Amino acid sequence: MNQNFDYTPQNGNSSFQPPYPGQYPVQPPVGHAKGFATASLCLGIASIVCSCMCCCLYYIALPLSVLSIVMAFLAKRDNGKKMPGMAVAGMILAIIGLLLFICCVAFEIILAQIPDEQMAAMLDDFFQEYYGMSYEEFLSQINSQEFQ
Repeated sequence: MNQNFDYTPQNGNSSFQPPYPGQYPVQPPVGHAKGFATASLCLGIASIVCSCMCCCLYYIALPLSVLSIVMAFLAKRDNGKKMPGMAVAGMILAIIGLLLFICCVAFEIILAQIPDEQMAAMLDDFFQEYYGMSYEEFLSQINSQEFQ
């Protein structure tokens, strides 16, 4: 296979050197911006999902949101000071996840301030309205059905 390439520069002077026989041309280094942007988007989505699970997983949303924001800034750094679209989306989702996390923490703090007697009365009213029985009756009925 005979390949004749013309490596003469078009404008006269050039710093390009042809590759030696059997040598591949050198590729420019590839940044990690796309990987950081993808990681930012995935972590942002995960932070919203964890924030919405108020009862058990909302506390995981804080580190996920922080990591998502860090990944978005790393993608911006590797992309030449321009933030890729996935990194922007990941940052927006991370901020929403942080806001949901703050709402969950505030809700828990508010619930912790309610006295036990008042909470019991609220539970009884809720169960009386929706199930037609008190909270204690509801629990005893569930326990009797589980062990039969």
